[in-house]
Parts: sequence; structure tokens; C-alpha cells
Amino acid sequence: MSMLYPVIKAVPAFFSGLPRAERQPALSRLARRPLAVSARKTGVSLPAVLEKNRLGAPLPAGGLWWSVTHKPDFVAGIVSFGKIGIDIEKIATVSPSLLKKIADPEEQGLFDSDTQTMLFRCWTAKEAVLKAAGKGLSGLGRCRVANVQSDTRLIVTYDKTRWLVEQYHFCGHLAAVTSGTDDRVHWTLLDEEDNEIKAKG
Repeated sequence: MSMLYPVIKAVPAFFSGLPRAERQPALSRLARRPLAVSARKTGVSLPAVLEKNRLGAPLPAGGLWWSVTHKPDFVAGIVSFGKIGIDIEKIATVSPSLLKKIADPEEQGLFDSDTQTMLFRCWTAKEAVLKAAGKGLSGLGRCRVANVQSDTRLIVTYDKTRWLVEQYHFCGHLAAVTSGTDDRVHWTLLDEEDNEIKAKG
């Protein structure tokens, strides 16, 4: 069993004032900073150039797998020796139609949490699995929550492959990471200036 080091970073306030066309590329670049911290904690160095395939999925670099995610308030990255996926979402009110799309009644019945938390647990877990599998959202219908082990751990299946997902609740957001194996996870949260303000593992 190895250790995974997902790193989450707060987005500096000035990013919200950037024009929309500039904001997404800027967030994507910013996500490389927690990715670098994850690499350092893992004890490896990332190559200077990181590439993606034609579907936008990260390609392994120097024997390492990597994944990033970026939202308006937080970005995150993780490096691993095997396939990896990470996602963050802000917990918010959702429509019944979105709920139906993300989790069917059988999946919903596995959770004891409120509807919003349940939906975002499903959404972040499935998104992380699809990233680790190198698939886009077109694979969402084949991704299912099979078992809820705790309020931070669940099992997702994708095309009969089992993925263990670890989740982390913070600042009104939910993050999820999966490598498909029973790795231990140590979460790190950085402020806008890259100071470590919270770690959990």
C-alpha cells in the first residue's frame, strides 16, 4: 500500500476579475502549483512538459500519472505511480433533473446524507474515476456507486472495474480522488500564497 498526496490550493481573489476567456487558462496554469507540491510530497520530479491526449486526458510523464482540476475558488493536483483522477465541486442546490442524471434511485439509497451532499459525493467520485480511466463524461452512464463505506470513502464501478474513492469535505466544497487501489490518502490544503493551512490523512 502506498500513499497518495492530493493537494488543494485556494485561488487568489484577483482571478475572479479576469475576463472569462483568460480565467480558464489561468486556472489551468495555477493547478500546476498544487501538482508540483504533490510531486514533492511523493518524492518525485515532474517533467517540465506535461501533455494530454486528443480527448484532453493527461498522458503519463516519466513513468508518472497526474491529474488536475480547477474551479473558481480552488484548484487541485495529484501525482501517482499509477492511474489517478481528482475532482472538486462546490456543494450547491441542484435540480431534480440533474440529480436523476447523476445518481439513480438505487445509488441514492446507499447514502444517509442529505440530497445535496449525496449528489456531490456521487458526482465527484464518478468524475475522478472517469479521469483515472482516461474517459470523458460520455462514460458517466457506465459509472455507478456500488458501496458507501463511510462519509469519506466509497466504491465506484466503471465497466466492471472497481475503484476505491476517497473524499474530503472542506470550505463548502467536496474533493474526490481515486487510483483504483487501496492506497492511503493524505490531503493538503494550501492558501492563496501556497502556505499549508490544513492537512488530513
